[in-house]
Amino acid sequence: MNDKTTWNGRFRMYSAAGVAMVWLATGCASDPSSGGATAREQAPSEVRGTATSVQLERALRDVDRGANLAAAGESLRRLAADQAATADERDQARLGLSRALELLGEKEGAIGALEGLLASHTVDQRFAARPEAEKRLRRLLTGSDEEAPWLPDEEPVAPVAKALAAYFPPAADGATRIELLAFGGTSDRSEHLGTFNIAGALRELKKQACPLCAEDLRVRTSRSRNSSWVAIPMTMAGSVEGNPRWETALAVFYYDLGPDHIPARYDQYLPMSGARADEVLEQGKGLIAVRQRDGAPPVVMLAAPRWGQLDKVEEAFSRMTRLPSEPAVVELDAGLAPAEIQAVTRASRKAMRACYEELLSRKAGASGKVVFAYTIEGDGTVSNASLDEGTTLSDVDFGACMLRVAQGLQFPATGRKTTVKYPIAVSPEP
Repeated sequence: MNDKTTWNGRFRMYSAAGVAMVWLATGCASDPSSGGATAREQAPSEVRGTATSVQLERALRDVDRGANLAAAGESLRRLAADQAATADERDQARLGLSRALELLGEKEGAIGALEGLLASHTVDQRFAARPEAEKRLRRLLTGSDEEAPWLPDEEPVAPVAKALAAYFPPAADGATRIELLAFGGTSDRSEHLGTFNIAGALRELKKQACPLCAEDLRVRTSRSRNSSWVAIPMTMAGSVEGNPRWETALAVFYYDLGPDHIPARYDQYLPMSGARADEVLEQGKGLIAVRQRDGAPPVVMLAAPRWGQLDKVEEAFSRMTRLPSEPAVVELDAGLAPAEIQAVTRASRKAMRACYEELLSRKAGASGKVVFAYTIEGDGTVSNASLDEGTTLSDVDFGACMLRVAQGLQFPATGRKTTVKYPIAVSPEP
């Protein structure tokens, strides 16, 4: 069986900060003279904290009433700079200071107070005072509280994303935290299908249940894509704060019989053993396996004989409306995928560049298009390589050099013949 593929190519020669928390312990002392009665003394920090809270409350009350604004503003300015105050108290002081300055007619100072508040949170960007600070800043600079309309994520939502959404309930603070930990595969594939667009799925489900509530949904997504299984030891040893963790993340393994073949020593992390998966893949079929975990999202394995066939397996997974309880077999076409042809051809760029640089040494500024025509045999070797009539850069030595590169390409063996036309445009670097 012959497959004919036409390809277009162009040949031209990318911490989370840890937050330390110090807990101040207060002790109890027993006084023998009081017959064992217990007395508790306030620590100096507690007294200071109480005084700070009182000062803040008084100053904010004056701002609310529009009274003693100058004195209230000075008090709020001191509190905003007081490192003994809590972060929330300093934020509230800056907000109050902005309001006081606005009432005093000092608009620039009011804006500066808000900008200082926002700039102080470059690390912890999710803080309680942020919505009000941004709203006030918008009004002071534009005269309006109106925000830009919310635009939905352009990434599609696959049916399986809605099934996976059930594993990510909101936390106690009302926000939903989504963690994805993937080994192998590509983000382009997943984003095109919307396989793991769980945030989008949650919004769609929320909109169905309450059309006016979807915009109130707070979702934080953390994704970690590792190019290969070799990242397993490092990932399982621990994660940087803020990054997805094995214990709490949806884990996805891409698996094949080539570079993404995960060694048996890591079977404990997979939904099924590699040996069992190999039995299916060696029949030329794909596989979807899912392992449920108590108190954590599931582990997913998407497997195919060749990495170029993983697209089809993930496509089948993306269409699922529920996760399979048993491994699901995916029928695959044994022919070469366009991505496989492109990857092998691109891997020869260094040799092709050498051909082109030799041409430039003889003909400065030479540019044009070379169109390969060749047959990929069932064992992956190339035969009948020639330059197609679409070639515009005609130089005998350059053409012969490029053909030698094409004839040396080695593709995955499929047992089928594939006829290919592959154009490559060449031009000097700007």
